[in-house]
Amino acid sequence: MNTSAGLCLADERHVRQAITRLPEDYVRLHLHIGRATSGTAEFATGTKELPVPLRLDVEGLQREIVEEAVRWSEPVAEACGVPWDTQHARDSRPGPLLTQACTLLADRLPVLLALRDVPQLVWDVDHQRTVLERDGVDGALRLLDLHHRAGRVLAVDRKIYRLPEPCPACGVSAVEHADGADIVDCRDCGVRFVWDDFRRRTDPLARLEEAS
Repeated sequence: MNTSAGLCLADERHVRQAITRLPEDYVRLHLHIGRATSGTAEFATGTKELPVPLRLDVEGLQREIVEEAVRWSEPVAEACGVPWDTQHARDSRPGPLLTQACTLLADRLPVLLALRDVPQLVWDVDHQRTVLERDGVDGALRLLDLHHRAGRVLAVDRKIYRLPEPCPACGVSAVEHADGADIVDCRDCGVRFVWDDFRRRTDPLARLEEAS
């Protein structure tokens, strides 16, 4: 992968898939917080203040996802001549705003990757606001990393199994299924299948049961 010249086609595909799934990650992280604070979560109780659930890291990850997606939506929209109301974005609820931003970025990924030296106000290592010039490739890889971070957090809730069957789309044995989920994901090509459809494509017995 040569980030100075952009991304290869496979990496572009992975980035697009990650951006498309960020709104779902956001919702699942919200549900994750709800489960963690439903009575079984650990709390910080070393002070006289009210107990605080130790899930602030998840809320911080949600905030990073929204901020990064919105941060890149404005220059992409400007480059494409697409309306983007910055003030309205600041006043919008984070969930719908994230969906709008990710749709824009996924549909116009080549524009994002072509951006160079975009000045952005970000937090530095000392937790101070500073202006940095960043490329669109940096933003794309950052969004990909946020998707992977969300996946690691959510994997705590349920087991992820690597299935032996190759992916019906690309033929690579990289299909994963989360315990209890009704979908499976190919980690190589990024295609998702409904569980019943995946079984029909890969299990001869499932096809016979359906035909009988």
